[in-house]
Amino acid sequence: MSKMNSQLTKIEIGQNIRRIRKEKKLTLGQLAKGICSIGKMSNIENGTGILDNITLKEVANRLEVSVDDFRSKNNESAEKFMLCIDEIRKLISLGLLKEAEKKLDLINREFHEFTSSNESFQLRMYYMKALIKKEKKDLHGAFSAFLLVLEIPATTHIDSIFRSKTYHQLGDLHLQSSQDFNKAIYYFEKSLEELLTQNLEVPWKLYYNLTILNMYMHDFVTATIYFNQIRHKNPYLNYLSSLLLLTSGNYKNGMKLLIASKEEFLENRDLEMLIKSTIAYYYFSKFLNDNYKDALQSHLAFSEEILTNMDFKNTLQIEHSMILMQSLTKSFIDIGDLKNSEHCLNLIEDFEIRFDYIDQRYITYTLKALYIKLSDPENISRRKQLLEIALNGMQENTNCTILSPIILKELAILENEENTYSYKALELIEKVSKVQTNTLIQVVHYSPAILSIL
Repeated sequence: MSKMNSQLTKIEIGQNIRRIRKEKKLTLGQLAKGICSIGKMSNIENGTGILDNITLKEVANRLEVSVDDFRSKNNESAEKFMLCIDEIRKLISLGLLKEAEKKLDLINREFHEFTSSNESFQLRMYYMKALIKKEKKDLHGAFSAFLLVLEIPATTHIDSIFRSKTYHQLGDLHLQSSQDFNKAIYYFEKSLEELLTQNLEVPWKLYYNLTILNMYMHDFVTATIYFNQIRHKNPYLNYLSSLLLLTSGNYKNGMKLLIASKEEFLENRDLEMLIKSTIAYYYFSKFLNDNYKDALQSHLAFSEEILTNMDFKNTLQIEHSMILMQSLTKSFIDIGDLKNSEHCLNLIEDFEIRFDYIDQRYITYTLKALYIKLSDPENISRRKQLLEIALNGMQENTNCTILSPIILKELAILENEENTYSYKALELIEKVSKVQTNTLIQVVHYSPAILSIL
């Protein structure tokens, strides 16, 4: 018997033992007395305890039934159902959402009578339905669907795992839709509580999310507590640890760990994380006041190699590469390096043309204006033109980012209307938590150098 079949059999036997016990109005203690401990009997009913034939017979005798009454006659259907659910999970992970949706509708019709009497299988069905909605970017529908999952009580440890995943997904949805970090933390903590209550293993990704969010909220004590719960180290966690050290002011040790994680990302050819760690390196290097210019120069060739030669697989990689070059450009502008600032701006323009990428062009215009302020401070008209183009570009895209205040600030200086523009900047800062793209959590986590624009 396969591991999945064995696990499935234990779950169904446990559920049937619980059902019969309740029908006979026995407590868990009354059933367990003289057979095993209450804790072990609870585990048996949850489908996680060790179940030998002797114990099974003793339980059957206590309940005055045969052992066969514990074994579901629907075991074949249950096995088929679980295989279908596993197939749906794989389709979703491959991005084949239409196929996953069709498969879900099919098994909903085929197993309707079977699942209607089994809450554990209902829970799995609802979870997959919600997951498909989330992957289809139907965030409102996903919210409602995941909340329906939580209405189904958990009767086994596996159910608790699915409930924990549901809480985690709700936290992630709050980050995607409203950037409500407090709500996200609430749901992530509920996910953690669900697992800890059942003495189940907590995935490192959950602790990772709680750590990064508490870092963003500047609660470094709580962030450190969550981070210390992560058991298995890997490059991603080394990267997170470096950010925790760096954002709390321990630049020397944080930078050492950041460099180590960056080297591992390079070795593993993880382009996305390599770019993120490089951006962080750009930003935090200046706090060490040690060869900052040399560090920027040494990474320019690396960044140029990425922009000109890499075969990008998706829009996200293109976006991260743009943020990488924007961060580097701003860093060169900050130190007054006109030659490399101009070179970076030319790389960005070539990259935008190559991929017809206009999503962040307003940032390019802002950087150009800051470059002209440094290279040709008397050219006020051109600076004003670029800043207004950047501002209009954001408004046309109904986009509000943390760049808006700096654009308004620069325009205020040019127009001698600092009070008017300062008021507008304050209004935009208030709205910044509602941003749909380039959100604060993305900026703080993935591109901290952009923050220096403020």
